[in-house]
Amino acid sequence: MRNAFAVIILSLFVIGLSVFLITLVEINKPLISIIFECISAFGTVGLSLGITADLTTFSKGVLIVVMFIGRIGTLTFIVAFLRKVSTLSYQYPSENIII
Repeated sequence: MRNAFAVIILSLFVIGLSVFLITLVEINKPLISIIFECISAFGTVGLSLGITADLTTFSKGVLIVVMFIGRIGTLTFIVAFLRKVSTLSYQYPSENIII
């Protein structure tokens, strides 16, 4: 249950942050179109309202990052950067096999 809530909250955070960043740059675009583009990019569904070609390079970069995070998953993306790699505390057995 905690994992499900974490995924939902992180997903809403990523979508909200991407909408915020794009609206800072794209002042003349309607907000509903930007929200649609960000949710579509996060879901990697391939839908668009046709404003993607008119976006700036920064906005396209934000959409690319959102597509990547949506594809691998928000929880996986966060764990990849925050989790420390621990040393393994086991050894593989070794044996001489006579054939």
